[in-house]
Amino acid sequence: MNAMVYRCYGSPDVVKLEHIAKPAVANDHVLIKLHTASVNPSDRHYMRGEPYFMRTMAGLGAPEDIWMGVFGSGRITTGSVRRILSGSVSPTCS
Repeated sequence: MNAMVYRCYGSPDVVKLEHIAKPAVANDHVLIKLHTASVNPSDRHYMRGEPYFMRTMAGLGAPEDIWMGVFGSGRITTGSVRRILSGSVSPTCS
């Protein structure tokens, strides 16, 4: 699968499109093929590692989590969902 990732802190130039292995999906998770995604100010702070205290949460020398963004929309491709109630889904990237 293709993903926009960043492996070091810096300007938007550090963000690269890479082909990566499809993640394994646990029983209580789903895999979503995104159709749209957004980048918000918190993504910019994590990408730049600024303010510097952000690095205590994201990784001191380099980001521990290479994914960008948490908001998007798409279609579930792996896993199953019985029902989704309004406000019951919280986005996470891991």
